[in-house]
Amino acid sequence: MTETEGPLKKSGEAADESFSSAEPDQPAAACGEKTWVDIELVDAEGNPIPFEEFRLTLPDGRVIIGELDENGLAGLDGIRPGEGKLEFPNLHQDGAEIQE
Repeated sequence: MTETEGPLKKSGEAADESFSSAEPDQPAAACGEKTWVDIELVDAEGNPIPFEEFRLTLPDGRVIIGELDENGLAGLDGIRPGEGKLEFPNLHQDGAEIQE
């Protein structure tokens, strides 16, 4: 039996028969789309608040716990897009302001 007559050829023919070039019923979902988040924490005078613990709740409910660096900064890559929640559990929140 040659390669053109064997199971590989039959498999290819079956795949060709089941393939449709018609428009899909539903649009394709984005596969693995990722983004990033940068965090900067400063006081009222603009001075960095270093080494502060943060909690970032992702859109899927997972929680990332981390610590800011010596400049009050942190960066996270590979985050799925969507709304999340950023908290600094050890800071008093009265009068806090979020700048975008």
